[in-house]
Amino acid sequence: MDRILQDNPSLTKSSAKDQLKQLLGVNQLAIIREPPDDTTGHADGFVMWPMDDKIFLIKMDEPIHTEIVNELESSFPGVQIIEIPDYTPTTKWKNFTSAHNCFVNSIVTDNYIYMPTFNDVYDIEMMELFKSNTNKTVVPISAENVAMMGGSVRCLTWQIKNTNKTKILQLIKQ
Repeated sequence: MDRILQDNPSLTKSSAKDQLKQLLGVNQLAIIREPPDDTTGHADGFVMWPMDDKIFLIKMDEPIHTEIVNELESSFPGVQIIEIPDYTPTTKWKNFTSAHNCFVNSIVTDNYIYMPTFNDVYDIEMMELFKSNTNKTVVPISAENVAMMGGSVRCLTWQIKNTNKTKILQLIKQ
């Protein structure tokens, strides 16, 4: 999210990307702007990686949609961007936008996608869309009781692996 640029005005987008790539040990990284109605500053409410070569992106109003697509395409060449319908309501709870129908707020592991469901008419459609764009098993997880507060399945978890997992575990043992 471009929040890093807001919180660090001395950084340019390019220098922020370079520093984050070095810090995180990655070769590719995108800094994207959050939609105007976003209250969390987290990209997991509108973008996710179901596979290494695919990105799900919630369709949003212009010009921000084109801006995000351009940043993703330039940062991750060859990755397919799949647009997801935006079924999220604009209701709020204590100034947090509801995450009801925010299907991209899923947990993605090597073999599974744990997709939030909301006991809603869109659950089946989105389950089929997810399944048609991955070889992973898609597991429905009821999120209707937490979504009203702006969170969902991914918000309730923390995923780390490989060298970052090792670094965190070493810090905990100290």
